[in-house]
Amino acid sequence: MPLLEAARAAGLNIPEPAEAVDRTVRAGGMTFHYLDWGNEHLPPLLFTHGFAQQAHSWDFASLMFRDRFHVISLDLRGHGDSEWAPDGSYMLSDYVSDLAAIVDELGLDGLTIGGHSLGGRVAFVYASQHTAVVRGLIIVDVGPHVSRSGSSRISDFVQGQDEWDSFDELVEHVYKFTGGLRPREQIRGSVQRAAKQMPDGRWTWRYDRVLRGPRKPDPMWDTEKLWSALRGVKCPMLLVRGALSDVLSPEMAESIVEAVPGAEQVVVERAEHRVQGDNPVGFAEAVNPFLNRLLSAQ
Repeated sequence: MPLLEAARAAGLNIPEPAEAVDRTVRAGGMTFHYLDWGNEHLPPLLFTHGFAQQAHSWDFASLMFRDRFHVISLDLRGHGDSEWAPDGSYMLSDYVSDLAAIVDELGLDGLTIGGHSLGGRVAFVYASQHTAVVRGLIIVDVGPHVSRSGSSRISDFVQGQDEWDSFDELVEHVYKFTGGLRPREQIRGSVQRAAKQMPDGRWTWRYDRVLRGPRKPDPMWDTEKLWSALRGVKCPMLLVRGALSDVLSPEMAESIVEAVPGAEQVVVERAEHRVQGDNPVGFAEAVNPFLNRLLSAQ
């Protein structure tokens, strides 16, 4: 089981081996792909990924937490194996509406949501609108405002080179972008799921090419409205920040925690923006106490 071997090589103590089942759900007129990690009798924990990523970015975390939760990891519209938006619309409001339709279609209740970056914004906006459904939030390295240096770096990466002659060239490209925080073998595993080989033998990303262009702001969700959504969160919330992040500043993280009554913050060392991939062990250690408290509060 390559994933299990990679997780253990990363230092994770996996409670039990497992593989996700690929599933799809039709919701809001579109078809979405998600990974179902089993244990349907347990409370649901749904993961939403960052921009230009996909459901497999949560594989290590899913392995760690599935012993206590029914873990579902979603491909957002235009990402991974979910349907691309026929009208090319990829606004925050689209993602939130999609999530609401998917949760309803799957019949999830008493839901904990873990969201990274874009997926974190989707998670806290949804939670502010569905306080009776969401019982816990894990927001990873994002807020209503992000640092320009970090967001520009990510935009430059997404809008830059998007075709490679070989898979190894693509892996090396990602390795340089991550600054060596993750070993090449871990990157190979994640890129294998995030990229695809084209008919001419070259490699490219597995998301809608429309997303590689300049991103337009959502007129429904400016910074002020995002702050308002955060203040509307009623469930326990954990904010996870990478100690080396250039996206979420320490000052912004403190402001977020102050805006949400009872919210907590943890900082994961040796991690940049993609905390759960940069330091899987540190991420699990940071999140486990919060999840256990949610379960004990049932």
